[in-house]
Amino acid sequence: MGRNVILLPLLTVGFAVAWSQTADAGCTASIIAKIHALEDDQATLSPGEEWGPPTQLIFEAESHTSYVCAEGSYCYESNGIRLKGCVIEAMPPDEGDDGSEIFFSIKN
Repeated sequence: MGRNVILLPLLTVGFAVAWSQTADAGCTASIIAKIHALEDDQATLSPGEEWGPPTQLIFEAESHTSYVCAEGSYCYESNGIRLKGCVIEAMPPDEGDDGSEIFFSIKN
């Protein structure tokens, strides 16, 4: 199954991630719900916090869960993050990629 076939379900599964392309604003991530880091349950973000800048979105095909990551930080479940002014682009798969995770870059 190609990445383009996965993209439509990714956008329609009910994620709380919202993004728009804004000419002047950079890509920002606002926290809208308390969320824990994928890598460390003790690391949390709370509503009202600004975080990032976000650099990558990871979609786990089996669980239909997505995570937003920032360079030098952890990855957090996307249902607690609102992205603004971001462009999300599919990344090419690595050699030997089994398709269990689909990676997208997040840019201004």
